[in-house]
Amino acid sequence: DWGVWSAAEHAWLVLPSFESPQGVKVTLDAQAFVTPDRHASVHLEVYCATTLLASTKFDPSHSSAKIQFALPGRGCVDEKVNAVELVISEPASPKDVGVGEDPRKLGVALRSIRIEH
Repeated sequence: DWGVWSAAEHAWLVLPSFESPQGVKVTLDAQAFVTPDRHASVHLEVYCATTLLASTKFDPSHSSAKIQFALPGRGCVDEKVNAVELVISEPASPKDVGVGEDPRKLGVALRSIRIEH
């Protein structure tokens, strides 16, 4: 199993609240769609409500990363839900940049999520 691509400038992960006083640590194993010539960088920001949790920049020499952040013990949307928003700068389609026929606007592929109490 490989994972899933974001296909727009915004993607969401909806997670339950974890009723932990200290919150939980989340690690996303991510890979960006970047090419050396026509799509050389992607910037990713991770939010819970309006709080910036993490930020990273991908380029052809650093196209994957493990992104770590903390979620509050109570949900950031309401007491039961954490809606984590991924904001991806300038997703691009492989077709538009000349590396394939896929017309989807790819940004970041999520390969795995790890949640630690």
